[in-house]
Amino acid sequence: MKKLRIFPFIVLVLFFGSCRTPKDMTYFQNVDRGAHSSISQKFEVKIQNNDILMILVESETPQAVTVFNKQTNKQINTVAGGGYNNFQRIDPLMDGYLVKNGEIVFPVLGKIKVEGLTPLQVSKLIEEKLISGGYVTDPVVTVKLLNYKIYVMGEVAHPGIVNVDNEKMTILEALSAAGDLTIYGLRTNVTVIREKDGKREIGTIDLTSKDLFVSPYYYLEQNDVVYVEPNNRRKRQGVQDLTMISAATSLASFFASMVSIIINLRK
Repeated sequence: MKKLRIFPFIVLVLFFGSCRTPKDMTYFQNVDRGAHSSISQKFEVKIQNNDILMILVESETPQAVTVFNKQTNKQINTVAGGGYNNFQRIDPLMDGYLVKNGEIVFPVLGKIKVEGLTPLQVSKLIEEKLISGGYVTDPVVTVKLLNYKIYVMGEVAHPGIVNVDNEKMTILEALSAAGDLTIYGLRTNVTVIREKDGKREIGTIDLTSKDLFVSPYYYLEQNDVVYVEPNNRRKRQGVQDLTMISAATSLASFFASMVSIIINLRK
């Protein structure tokens, strides 16, 4: 009888205990909320092989830069006045410049080495070449990466591709764009897969630690893959689901076989 009296108490303890927020669900656990610190880590996206660049050349004399702009660029520049927002209407494969062997082939100027440079450095480089070559006296060159994408997988609300409109994205921004981690996401071991200079590197980030802000994977580069591992509860649930599906399939197969045998016996 004593055991029966204790049982409801145990149930209540387990119920209210399960309603608590686990410590490993909280981000930035060891961060001092009242502290101020300077941002020492600076990030600038660098152009890599197989990147696709949109390059727009503008001038006070539009006729002087016509030859340096692809047809789509000219139409958009004429109608909308140029600028970053206009790049969204352009098909990257048709109207961008593919970086191959570290170079792009630009009208009139020919091959230009761009690998390892930032978009801003490439814009300044092309401006200098246009001026020194006597082609344009007042060029304004805008360069933008068209293939800056991040792939988010695993235990997030909306896994998929995150397009980066500016030239910087942190792992927190990427996860936010994917709807944040689910309650089953392992926050202490988020994987970042990065392919760069012909090499593949795999890093991890602990979202519960302040060290993530100084991690080399805090700022994401083009084509990075972010994978959120399921926690142990999710893994166990997955095994249970597979077991139930397997059992249900076997049971359905058994009943189908029995029905088939009964039908054959009645014939």
